[in-house]
Amino acid sequence: MESSRKKAIDFWRRVTADSIRRSASRARGAGLTAAKMVDCGWLKPSLVGQFEFVEWTPDNHLRHSKFIALRDDKIPRDVVREEQR
Repeated sequence: MESSRKKAIDFWRRVTADSIRRSASRARGAGLTAAKMVDCGWLKPSLVGQFEFVEWTPDNHLRHSKFIALRDDKIPRDVVREEQR
């Protein structure tokens, strides 16, 4: 019987591999030198993630955020910042 930890690790490996595969064709970075490109990983916003969080901080960061899932049913240009309820 697999432990829940092993299942979680396997899940995140699959999610990471899938994200890298899906974003590989979207890499950007025109105008940067080859030396700078080694340290950069530019992506065109094309994937939408769903996150759970406690609140927005005063400097516009998410507090206690948790990744839930990638959303294939939404496109990035339709996503807006969620305001506090």
